Amino acid sequence: PGGPLYAWVRKGAPRPGGGQDPAPTPPGAAPPFPGRLLKYPPIMRGDDVRQWQARIADRGFEIDVDGAYGPQSSDVCRAFQRQQDIDVDGIVGPITWRLTWEALES
Repeated sequence: PGGPLYAWVRKGAPRPGGGQDPAPTPPGAAPPFPGRLLKYPPIMRGDDVRQWQARIADRGFEIDVDGAYGPQSSDVCRAFQRQQDIDVDGIVGPITWRLTWEALES
């Protein structure tokens, strides 16, 4: 497909917006789900990955916040899903995303 498309995908495939920042997320609430499942393989990259990694690290999980969802992120996701007693698949979907912010710290 070419260099421009590849560059867009490497940036996380950002969607065009109206040029305005989204409304701030209320404290304790999850930011809006990014609209794509974060899973491995293949390694997925983007700001949504970095955002999830940063929050899961804040919850005390050991993870590199590098914006690349690879084997380490998948393993951490599985551990978090087990902790939350939800389906363990290593995929950050809408439920795992929301709970990353909203579930009580254990």
